[in-house]
Amino acid sequence: MRSPAAVKLLACRENEAKDIRVARFLEQMTDLFGLMQRRLCDPDVDDQDAKDMQKRLEETMTREEIDELAAQPVASTISDLTPMQRQMVVMIAQEKKGNPLYNQRQIEVEDLTARMGSDFAKRVLLADQDPTETAEETRMQNLEIVLLSSGHPVEVSPRDNHLIHLQVLMPVAEQAGGMLSQGNTDTSVLEAMIAHINEHYTVALQQGTPQAQLAPVKEFLAKAGPAIANLKQLDQQAAQHKQDSAALGQGGPPGAEPSPEQMQ
Repeated sequence: MRSPAAVKLLACRENEAKDIRVARFLEQMTDLFGLMQRRLCDPDVDDQDAKDMQKRLEETMTREEIDELAAQPVASTISDLTPMQRQMVVMIAQEKKGNPLYNQRQIEVEDLTARMGSDFAKRVLLADQDPTETAEETRMQNLEIVLLSSGHPVEVSPRDNHLIHLQVLMPVAEQAGGMLSQGNTDTSVLEAMIAHINEHYTVALQQGTPQAQLAPVKEFLAKAGPAIANLKQLDQQAAQHKQDSAALGQGGPPGAEPSPEQMQ
């Protein structure tokens, strides 16, 4: 036999467990519906039904309104916090400010969301990168440039912030192209940089980076591919011309392999 207080306590715990299960289910479903909503309104979608839906929407809505519709939360009240949770978030945010182990911008987002709500945080907070992440990613790409400048390929990590890496590497690649046109560097250096840029671009697209942010990179790669092919062809012609000149200097026919003495 249990006392009335014990029965009441067990009933309260059972109700809390049910609330937790319902909240988890709703969070998972709203995340799924939000993803479906964004994909349906994506201008680059491949599904024909989604394209037909967008055509019907464009009869009464602008493209900006459709994009705004896609970004709307499915059920924002599901993630609402209790007053006690809000106080804990504010306290932790104040405690962790300035700590390099934490994403400082996200700390600000959580603090403002707990105090005033997510809409207020989106309106007032700038969409800048975390300064710690920016410094670390920039430093890493500068180290990679040292290897690329020697013609060594460098692999791209899925955890890289590809936009920061591309912002650092693109001007260096353009400078290398200018030096190559003046004969001050080797084709392999520019080829390694372009291959690295292309890999960052590909992984960024796979991870869902908006194509608008990668448009300058796409344009650069479209021009760089044919340019590299032409430069490699010119290098082959120059090497063949040098070989023919060496053969003619020794009285041999053009195209003949130079002797070891000529190579020396």
